[in-house]
Amino acid sequence: MVGKVTMSGTPESRALHRELKLTQREVTWLGLDDLAAFTHSDLRDDPQIAALIDRCGCGHLFDLNDHDFTAAPKAMASEVRRYLRLAA
Repeated sequence: MVGKVTMSGTPESRALHRELKLTQREVTWLGLDDLAAFTHSDLRDDPQIAALIDRCGCGHLFDLNDHDFTAAPKAMASEVRRYLRLAA
């Protein structure tokens, strides 16, 4: 099941905009609107990004990884880190 979890207008979407200054278009471009970003990527392994995601109210989605059947984890943290201009 592919799920869009940070749809426009949700508290999570507003928090991503407020905390990270991301528009809905940027959230979509980065793939942060897809459940697999939280369940089957390396975002949870990056402490700074995981903390930002948690602060936006999406941290609990990392715990849903048992329900995702994507073939292989996707490397996303470096792209999100680069886009947000976070130090390496």
